[in-house]
Amino acid sequence: MKRSPFISSLALAGLLLGAIVTASAQGGPPSTHGKTAGEARKNIQVLKDMPNSQVDPVMDYMSTSLGVQCNYCHVIDTTGWYMDKDDKPAKKTARKMMQMVMDLNAKTFGGRDAIGCYTCHRGSTEPSSTMTLPIAMMRPSHEEHADEALPSASDLLAKYESALGGADAVAKVTSRKLTGVSVDGMGKESPLEIVQAPGKYLSKTTIREGMVRAMAVNGASGWMSSPRGVRDLPPDAVEELKNEAALFPLGTLRASAATMRVTGKDTVNGMTAFRAVAPGAEDTKIYYFDAATGLLVREASMTVTPVGTVPEQTDYMDYRDVAGVKVPFVVRMASVDAHDGATHKFSTIEQNVAIDDAMFAKPEAKK
Repeated sequence: MKRSPFISSLALAGLLLGAIVTASAQGGPPSTHGKTAGEARKNIQVLKDMPNSQVDPVMDYMSTSLGVQCNYCHVIDTTGWYMDKDDKPAKKTARKMMQMVMDLNAKTFGGRDAIGCYTCHRGSTEPSSTMTLPIAMMRPSHEEHADEALPSASDLLAKYESALGGADAVAKVTSRKLTGVSVDGMGKESPLEIVQAPGKYLSKTTIREGMVRAMAVNGASGWMSSPRGVRDLPPDAVEELKNEAALFPLGTLRASAATMRVTGKDTVNGMTAFRAVAPGAEDTKIYYFDAATGLLVREASMTVTPVGTVPEQTDYMDYRDVAGVKVPFVVRMASVDAHDGATHKFSTIEQNVAIDDAMFAKPEAKK
């Protein structure tokens, strides 16, 4: 699943660290780029043909659908994470339920991803078959008129570029430094600093006084450091951070323009926005552009998996002019894992800052 620009550095660091630690605990190499779940992990029985890159999002989707943690099905104790063990009955039940969902979608719904874990569970381990009273009055549906005039995708992108400040102003931005705080789902604020340049990215999050978590990418290589030490990032994580290095999402949007369709309007954070859908090989992207200003106000992705569609969403708010270009000062990320979401609130954003390549160099491990 591809993440949006301005990703929560704290959330991504935790996700990457967890993936690396889990892989090490299971005896496999950190990088499983391009492999299926069955090739990359031990004892995968139902989801073995699914891309390995979908395993973590799918696990998050299932745990949130049932309102449980990983240890509901998996063996996790003070000595480590033993994800391949079958000791718990809940894991065996989960396999049956996943197969049921896959069979229903294939045989009853013609192969469409019509149902998933969340369809029945809705945050509970026991699906309810009884309605909750009182029942709210049904509201009439407001169907969009097929004959409503909508802009083309190319028109939306042109207006977006103009709203940012225009092609010339955008082209002049070669680097950016952002400082502020990352607010997690519990409301905890962590000081945050990000430096971006084409192909280069560095983030530093102060998780506690005197404790800093950092991630960086410089071209084809990347690293992360934390109180646990310093380690290289696997290739798939490097690719994610290279996406974060992009100063504007215009390149990604233009690459999708050929297949992007403007399908209607929605209300996003109180604003009317045009909805543009861009199907992709790994997921479907949905972009929302403010109908009044033309600015990108939301980016969502829908990843179809064997057990349900996994959503992810990023909202861009509080755009301000910085050196002739509009930049969002508030970025809110949400996913199926509440721990993986955060809101970035930037107090200072500087364009065209001096970049010292040394800041992207991997620090030496402490002895």
